[in-house]
Amino acid sequence: MPSLLNRIGGKSIPVEKFAARKARKYATQGNRLLLPAVEFGYVLGALSHADGRTLRTRLLPVVRQAVNEVDGEWDMG
Repeated sequence: MPSLLNRIGGKSIPVEKFAARKARKYATQGNRLLLPAVEFGYVLGALSHADGRTLRTRLLPVVRQAVNEVDGEWDMG
């Protein structure tokens, strides 16, 4: 993946660096990521523009569910 990064003026593009890190993490974690869309929204600043009601009603339940799934896997393992 690092060989695919574009450089402009000797600098790599931050979103491409983020995607490269997530690709490496995906490969090392058994082809899965926890809440990749939330991380991407955070990086792009979408979460700071969302209103509190949306975050509480739509995002928080998704995060809680993912955390509960991970906790359940750790209890079994």
